Amino acid sequence: MTPVLRSKRGSLPAGFVPAAFLTGLILVLVLFGVYKEGGREPVRRAGGRFTEPFVGGRKATLAEADRLVNYPLYRPNDPMASDSTIREVWIDEPGGQVAFEYADGLIVFLSEETFDPEQMYENQIKEGVPGKIVTVNGRTALVVSADELGPGSIDFLIDGIEISIIGNLEAPDLIRIAESVSALG
Repeated sequence: MTPVLRSKRGSLPAGFVPAAFLTGLILVLVLFGVYKEGGREPVRRAGGRFTEPFVGGRKATLAEADRLVNYPLYRPNDPMASDSTIREVWIDEPGGQVAFEYADGLIVFLSEETFDPEQMYENQIKEGVPGKIVTVNGRTALVVSADELGPGSIDFLIDGIEISIIGNLEAPDLIRIAESVSALG
């Protein structure tokens, strides 16, 4: 019998939500940086910045996002991405997702997830994701360097919170930024 995850939206087979999210992450890399997860696509303005990382989402302050979600808002603390360089905060209230856009164009997505990262990332690589599995502060992560097809990304979990960092960076920079992530307050 397939385990079933319970959510506000109903029951889904175990692994469905993480697989859908990682499929969306692959689309970020393959389709010239267009983020799509669960049928959601961001609207972009000139210069490639997001006008909305979540269709139906809205801008929020950092304090407001912290009040509205039931998990810590993990964020990087790196010269390229820190609280002092946050340009915009977005929240998808029904889905409980948060996105941070930083001054250098880096985007960090947060969402609650339950999946085995090692197994999920191994499956993604077997399916052709051009990345590699690395360790970030003792946690399994999937990193993909930016190339001519699109931005790079790194994806990992901290205490059931999936953190996806996306930007026009190579793997070493993405790993460094991921290693700086903590629940800043």
